[in-house]
Amino acid sequence: MSARPHWPDLAKTALAAGQTVQVAPTGNSMTGRIASGDTVTLAPCESATLAVGDIVLVQIQGRRYSHTVLHLVKAIENGQFLIGANNGRIDGWVSSEHILGRALNIRLYSNEEV
Repeated sequence: MSARPHWPDLAKTALAAGQTVQVAPTGNSMTGRIASGDTVTLAPCESATLAVGDIVLVQIQGRRYSHTVLHLVKAIENGQFLIGANNGRIDGWVSSEHILGRALNIRLYSNEEV
């Protein structure tokens, strides 16, 4: 029996192929905007269309490893994007090639769309 792919890997593959994808992220960093179990529809995007407050799937390079998160664009400056969680945590600045897609809508676990 093979392991089921992790939702960020599924999203990265679909977005790289130019496809829209639905994922159900886990975690609490986006509580208040996205909760574990909510369904988020992601689509490829052009960095020029991004705005502060957009929810994006982004590749973050940490001190020890790289990880993919669904976080907010907090600021935009000189083609760089400040990425952070809804809980106040700041991930740091990334360039456009690290932004993999943007959230189009969120369906709450209760099936209500926001």
